[in-house]
Amino acid sequence: MAEIAGLVLGGIPIAIWALEKYVEPFEAFHNYRTSIETFRTDLILQHRQLQITLCNIGLDDEPSSEELRECFETKFPGISRELTSIVQRMDQVTAVLLRGLDIDVNGKSNTLPDRAQWEWRRVKHSFSTKKRNKVIEDLRHWNDDLRRSLEKPELPAEDDSGKVQDLKRRFNIQRCNSVRQCLSSLHRALESGFRCACSPPHQVAIDLDWTKYEAHTAKPFNVAVSYGTTPQPQLPQSWRKLDVTSYDSSKMASSAPKPLAPSPPPVITPPPSSSLRSRMVQFMFRPLSRTPSPPPTPSDLSTISTTVSTPAGTEITNLCDAVCMECDLAGLLKDPDPDQGRQFCLDHRKTDFSKIIRAVPLKSLLSSHAQSTQQQSLCTSLSAKQRFGIAASTAWSVLHLSGSPWLGDYWDERQTKIFIQKSQSGREVLSRHPCAFCIFSSPSTPEEPPVNDFKHLIPNRTVFSLGILLIELCIGRSFAEIRQVGGSTKLYPLFDDFQTALGKLDEVYRLAGDSYGDAAARCVRHGFQGRDQYKDFQFSQFRQQFYDAVVAPVQATYLMFPDSRIPV
Repeated sequence: MAEIAGLVLGGIPIAIWALEKYVEPFEAFHNYRTSIETFRTDLILQHRQLQITLCNIGLDDEPSSEELRECFETKFPGISRELTSIVQRMDQVTAVLLRGLDIDVNGKSNTLPDRAQWEWRRVKHSFSTKKRNKVIEDLRHWNDDLRRSLEKPELPAEDDSGKVQDLKRRFNIQRCNSVRQCLSSLHRALESGFRCACSPPHQVAIDLDWTKYEAHTAKPFNVAVSYGTTPQPQLPQSWRKLDVTSYDSSKMASSAPKPLAPSPPPVITPPPSSSLRSRMVQFMFRPLSRTPSPPPTPSDLSTISTTVSTPAGTEITNLCDAVCMECDLAGLLKDPDPDQGRQFCLDHRKTDFSKIIRAVPLKSLLSSHAQSTQQQSLCTSLSAKQRFGIAASTAWSVLHLSGSPWLGDYWDERQTKIFIQKSQSGREVLSRHPCAFCIFSSPSTPEEPPVNDFKHLIPNRTVFSLGILLIELCIGRSFAEIRQVGGSTKLYPLFDDFQTALGKLDEVYRLAGDSYGDAAARCVRHGFQGRDQYKDFQFSQFRQQFYDAVVAPVQATYLMFPDSRIPV
């Protein structure tokens, strides 16, 4: 027992030092340097996690073997032997690592001091991908076991606040699944409609208006489509606002009358004024209110009229021509997937008279540097209520758009923007909601997904990016600005963001409360229940858990503001 703490806590820093020595002579080998630096970073993380675990039970960063033994026997007498065994396993892994680096237990190289003695053959053999992964996986495994055994849960299993519970009771997973299918279908229809090679390519922005998903009456999606008015690609694009209504033609095809059962119950015929509403196959959402309404019954959710007729309108075969040439665009756009059978009615929005000037990245409104005077004035008008409203919108958008082309790997930086519009009075203002942007260009070779060297820390980049954005919106500053002020470099962007996020969580809890803070922490740490392979939005169970643990708490925080039912 006497050697346990000394080797596992002291040996890893020695290995980290040795890796620095290995890297220096071989800077010309770029891939080699990257591999060693990544390996070194993983070791730093595992060493830091072990220190945090021990500090949480009252020990110093570098406890002695005797201190470690006394702590285990005093605080955890029932499992002290098992805890000792875990640390012994980590001791063994560390010993193997030091032998691979040709370092003795006293932390000295067995080779001559001359740097040339660190031979390339020895280095290449010692740091094969298989061996590196084995060392890190073993350290992580025992580190996690030790942490789970010693630490109390950092996040509550369930948010018990009244507002969050009200929202969770109102949520319906079937409706959420339908919205996801509809938005994926809309993307396919738009992609099929843009059969052009325009430069710059067309962009489509869909409003992230989460209030539509809980409205009593079905409402169309609000989208904006870009188009060029001149042959010069360097000039800014114009935008056309459209209302998009979804129709499910597969349900239209199933509208044939079915044989009636004996003694059927009387059927109440709706009044003529509601016939149009009954023909529209849309998603029926409930509005947010201060007092929760009872959840809908399953029969209410599945009730769709079987007398739906095909909506009147001309089919749009070339969306580029339709957008660029027609002032009052109206027509039908079909999903090319025959299994879906969905089509969309596009109609020029006549109720919104504001003109889109340009789109700016959402995060640019959180930075005080490198902004024009006009944009700074817009930034100062972004109140706390607006920022938390945007947080609610983006949380909903991840729930509905993740796993589709609407949200890519860098959606928070590249695809989430907000419009600057000119009102009827001529003043430039921000649009009510942020938008998810998607570029529709001619078919090309798809980009390879970025390599994630920290997949064990960030298994889901989409959820992690939401956690970063929730923190930024809460504190009112972007991570880019924080790094700029702190003078830190961005050698490993993901790891740097991860460390910055962990360092800002206490501030988030202080400013926004436990519900919002827990939601942000879950996204950053991917602290969801269940096996990792099922923590994906393709599974309905995970979508339900994501709403309960993230969307509802963020929305509840926004609803604490006065007049929060008014659109942001």
